[in-house]
Amino acid sequence: MGADPISGRPAEIANLPATAPQRLERVPELMQHAKLGGIQVRGGITQAQRASLEQQAAVSEARVTYDRLRREMPADDITPELFLYAALYEYLLYDDMKTVADEMLRKQPNDDNVKALAAWVHSRAVR
Repeated sequence: MGADPISGRPAEIANLPATAPQRLERVPELMQHAKLGGIQVRGGITQAQRASLEQQAAVSEARVTYDRLRREMPADDITPELFLYAALYEYLLYDDMKTVADEMLRKQPNDDNVKALAAWVHSRAVR
């Protein structure tokens, strides 16, 4: 048996940062939050979150990975956006998440899960 696919393009293997699998595995949880209307968060969290220097470094690293994934994935694949969305969610950076959700909607405007994520984050983003 060969390694050729039955149809479509052959699978590509890419090395991702160690944080990528953990962030991507949170996507179903984020979808559930969006469909159910969110979660309750304790503490004095404001809508306009500001990231610490350490958090800024983590988000910057996530953006670098996002850019790389965008170059490597098909144009309509939202995996890069889901990765960045999950990374931004870790720090509750709703305004940044809104931009990412808009890009997902542009790529897959008829996907109900994408619509739910976008609606959820738009309801939380500072206006």
